[in-house]
Amino acid sequence: LGAEYPLPVASQRYGTVPDSAWKLAKYDRKWTVADTVNATIGQGYMLANPLQLAVMAARIGSGRAIVPRLLARRELPLAEPLDIHPEAMAFVRDAMMAVVNGGGTGGQARITVPGVLMAGKTGTAQVRRITMGERRTGVLSDYATPFKLRDHSLFLGFAPAAAPRYACAVVLEHSGHISTAAPIARDALTWLFDPKRAEATLAGLEKGWGGDIATRMAVQAAEWRAARDAARAPAPVPAT
Repeated sequence: LGAEYPLPVASQRYGTVPDSAWKLAKYDRKWTVADTVNATIGQGYMLANPLQLAVMAARIGSGRAIVPRLLARRELPLAEPLDIHPEAMAFVRDAMMAVVNGGGTGGQARITVPGVLMAGKTGTAQVRRITMGERRTGVLSDYATPFKLRDHSLFLGFAPAAAPRYACAVVLEHSGHISTAAPIARDALTWLFDPKRAEATLAGLEKGWGGDIATRMAVQAAEWRAARDAARAPAPVPAT
């Protein structure tokens, strides 16, 4: 987290992993216990991008300091082992397995391909808290706030959990609930193991969306042209 990766991309955002020196330099304020609590749950000053989250999942799954690459090569040097006690890594992996497969918050990420289990973690990035004044007016949930103020939904994971081959991270801005990112991760990784199963799931979803992508784009294009033509139509001449 907070790392710059050696990728040919100029738009990387490195995020922030705050500590006492960072806060003092940026805000001229001392670090507090509340800052520590916030940082441990990814809140407060903590910032990370989706690629960093995916790399974190890959490193937890493999136990090695994996670095992302854009070009696949057949021969890659084996990444160095992480300097973390094996028992601690095993505990985290078991916990991530339980999140998805043991009644945790990530049940919607459970892969239905036989023999393939996903390990993962859900998350919610708070955009803005609901104030007491808003609560008194009946605003009690994230969905009762304007779209731009709703929380972000996150999920990261790796599969197969016992011998990871793939890692992923999904961030849905302003989706407002932790469960919305998990199914996307499930469907994406399902396609890697069983494309036909994933495509069948997609076909079922598309029925509720109004058809496949080509059909939906055609409808949107027709609506846009109709609105454009209506705006261009000359105003009626008033009767004399």
